[in-house]
Amino acid sequence: FTIEDYEMQIVQSVYENRVTIVIGPTGSGKTSLIPCFLRKAGFGSRLAYSGRFKYKLIGCTQPRRIAAISLASRVAALRNCSLGSEVGYSIRFADKTSSETRIRFMTDAYLLRELLGGSSFDAYDVIIVDEAHERGASTDILVYLAREALRKNIALKIIICSATLDIEVFSNYFQDANVIKLSGRTHPIRLQHLNATPEDFVMSSVEEALKFHLSKPFAATSGAEDILVFLTGVEEIYAFCHHFCALVRQLCSSKKNFQFEPIALIPLYSSIVSDVKPALEHGFNTRKCIVSTNVAEASLTIPHLYLVIDSGFCKKHVHYRRLRCSALRIEPITQSNALQRMGRVGRTCPGECLRLYSAGDFDNFEENIEPELTQCTLDSYVVMMSSLCSRLIHELDLPTAVSVESSVFSYYSLYLIGVFNSQGGLSGVGALVAKLPLEPALGRFIVAAALFGCAEQAISIAAIMQVPELFTSRANGADDAARNRFCHPLSDHLTALNVYTQWLASGSSKEFCLEHKLNYYSLTIIQQPLPNHDG
Repeated sequence: FTIEDYEMQIVQSVYENRVTIVIGPTGSGKTSLIPCFLRKAGFGSRLAYSGRFKYKLIGCTQPRRIAAISLASRVAALRNCSLGSEVGYSIRFADKTSSETRIRFMTDAYLLRELLGGSSFDAYDVIIVDEAHERGASTDILVYLAREALRKNIALKIIICSATLDIEVFSNYFQDANVIKLSGRTHPIRLQHLNATPEDFVMSSVEEALKFHLSKPFAATSGAEDILVFLTGVEEIYAFCHHFCALVRQLCSSKKNFQFEPIALIPLYSSIVSDVKPALEHGFNTRKCIVSTNVAEASLTIPHLYLVIDSGFCKKHVHYRRLRCSALRIEPITQSNALQRMGRVGRTCPGECLRLYSAGDFDNFEENIEPELTQCTLDSYVVMMSSLCSRLIHELDLPTAVSVESSVFSYYSLYLIGVFNSQGGLSGVGALVAKLPLEPALGRFIVAAALFGCAEQAISIAAIMQVPELFTSRANGADDAARNRFCHPLSDHLTALNVYTQWLASGSSKEFCLEHKLNYYSLTIIQQPLPNHDG
């Protein structure tokens, strides 16, 4: 079965039930086709009598910005319309919609921020919450607010989409929900495990990718020939590329008349997805080896894949509550992550998945991702919920409850910087902070800076802190000169502000970035205006 075989069942379920839960593997087409099924069935046709959209919307939320953009492009192509007309997207710093939009993709964080700005679910016919199994903090908060909205808006329909079968938390949360399970993929995947986890998973990935490339000659007509390697971060990705090229050079120099068949190495991580997306989607005359972080686990369509090499690791945010800081740490993935990675192949033809760990190691992985709300700092969500419903976050009936200790710690920390008053409500300053699409501490920083007449510089610094690294290379002897011209003796933040202001003075030039080894992508994001969430 394909998802098209479930079209009538899905549409009928949405008509007859207020909440529908759809479970289907990665690549089943549920995210791109369900909005099309609903639109074809007439959803998104009711007139909206307020707001900037002419019709009530089919809204689809995504955890990641790049997913919202790529899915909107995909669905616009399926609907044979230009992006931004019937189908559009809204993310932080970018809105590609019009008054005629019927299907709107957005990040779950964007929709939360919009609700905080005074909008409501009344603007929607249907809300599709995608990738619910990832248990992101914004997703869980959105699910809570959607359930609350059902009590007031009798016409609203909710669809929860998950790639894993572990949906008990959502089926219990929406007890009247209808559950639809899509069948698995039709093409077999040959799964292999190593006998033991290697000490150096990067080098092991290189060796396995090269072994496959040498043993299976590329044939452009076969349809699926490419390799996807899952690593943990940018450094590991470029280390892979370096070692791969070094091994190829070594092979070519050690063997006479050795003919190495070309292969395109394509790095893939969040800040360059838009740059490499065309290369991912179109066939080459050579094999592609895509070396990615976990950004490729979901949301992106990567055709022509035959082999997935899964390192078994990813980088996770670990929050140290009492230190008020987070750190990225390399940790084993969950079984759910492993299944997502394997699911990147087998979509259009048979495929292979090589796991660089043993079957026993897989059995010892955590089964599912821990809900982010139990792992992260709650500051933003504490302010958000105080503004939306004037309730303490640990008192809310969320899909997974947050601990009283974490909640109280956040309230007290925010009280110390003046966001909450002694009665536990938002202060006047806190009400201003709640309107800013920033972490509360950064919002408080901007409000304080306004009192000293330097709000513009504070906003620039706050924006700088939201983007990837401004420099494209690490500090070392060769690159010190490029960095020193921006250096401020008092603060890294003022150094970053120097970078930004000098780039603006250059006319926002790409050549300036190349000369001084700066990240043009990050600087252009800083330059964009804050989004308007007035509804």
